[in-house]
Amino acid sequence: MFFLIKKYTSSQKASWDTFLKQSKNATFLFQRGFMEYHQDRFHDYSLMIYKDEKLIALLPANKVEDSIFSHQGLSYGGLLLSSDLKFRDTLNVFKSILEFQ
Repeated sequence: MFFLIKKYTSSQKASWDTFLKQSKNATFLFQRGFMEYHQDRFHDYSLMIYKDEKLIALLPANKVEDSIFSHQGLSYGGLLLSSDLKFRDTLNVFKSILEFQ
């Protein structure tokens, strides 16, 4: 299975926030306006994951040196999933993120 992973840019803010509305596990904490409140303290390294050109998952993240964290400026983090994403694709999304450079 092929997934396209893109590093988030501010031009994708609307897509990010729209995705959150239909995600099965997102809250207001992951809205870009809330996350960017901390932008002066964290180097954002959030990821957007696509399957067949459809956005299926987000990973709010920041980078410190060579390490990626599921965003340290939030109370909690993790992979945010499309409401119809199945386990097999979720597992493959995790694998793809680990291979992403």
